[in-house]
Amino acid sequence: MSADSGISTFRKDKNSFWGGIGGGMALAYFGTQVGWTLTPGLAWAKYVDMFLTPIAVARPHEGHYALVALVEERKENTEGGRDVGRGREGEVKVITMNVDDLHERAGGTGWEEEGKSETEKNWRRVVHLHGSVGRNICAKHGLLSGLPYFPRKEERCEGQNRGSSVGETRGKSASDSEVKQVLNEYKRFRCPSCHRAPRPDIVLFGESLPQDEFSLATRAIDRLNPATNDALLVIGTTGGVYPAASLPERALMRGVRIIEVNMHPSPISEAADVFLQGRAKEVLPALLERVREKREKEKKGEER
Repeated sequence: MSADSGISTFRKDKNSFWGGIGGGMALAYFGTQVGWTLTPGLAWAKYVDMFLTPIAVARPHEGHYALVALVEERKENTEGGRDVGRGREGEVKVITMNVDDLHERAGGTGWEEEGKSETEKNWRRVVHLHGSVGRNICAKHGLLSGLPYFPRKEERCEGQNRGSSVGETRGKSASDSEVKQVLNEYKRFRCPSCHRAPRPDIVLFGESLPQDEFSLATRAIDRLNPATNDALLVIGTTGGVYPAASLPERALMRGVRIIEVNMHPSPISEAADVFLQGRAKEVLPALLERVREKREKEKKGEER
């Protein structure tokens, strides 16, 4: 998903964040607890420059907005009575291995979302298996507040999730140069209690996944019902990073249908019921339109 917004992946190839000799050295130092323990100030500054800044200036693409729209389609279908008796089993969960905030900026709900009911949060909740750049922690004092989560938020067009132009944006709250200026100040932030440089609340190599997020993900998988044609949409994964890769396997063991969207076949492809080859930003909007077409045909059938 994030690669289509211009954010480097964590795969070890020449185009990835950790690609090449320099990337491998950066991985060994800044991608593990080593650099954050020995030189936390340097690690934080490098993180803001090399990792957070590309995320802050990136934008959600049409695929992100299509996922939000699919959640809305499912919500309307449940509330409209076409899934009577399923109750909250009709929810759609977005489970991501990405640590960026693009799903939230497209309309998903993160940890700190304000002004929404618990029901709305449950519907739109984004589960971050590997943590999120939206939270920062101090090694001694835990979760920190006081840093802005989104240096920039897109203004989505009115009715965008229901319109034909998925992903269209209108204006922005700050220019790229203004975002970078804010992030330059970001580098000087320290824990107010011990004045130590923080670190992002993301999973470094060698660390365990946050148990609460992984539990949310497994519960979402276990609530998928093969009898009512529930499906798991798997997008852009190598299928080889565990324990996240165990989630599609868990679904398959329960007889849940798998739809994979990927540029290239993965270990999941052979077992998937449907394999849609292509970029997420192109395939997901097309999939959304097919879902909408099907809904319209169902509605017309009910009216007759």
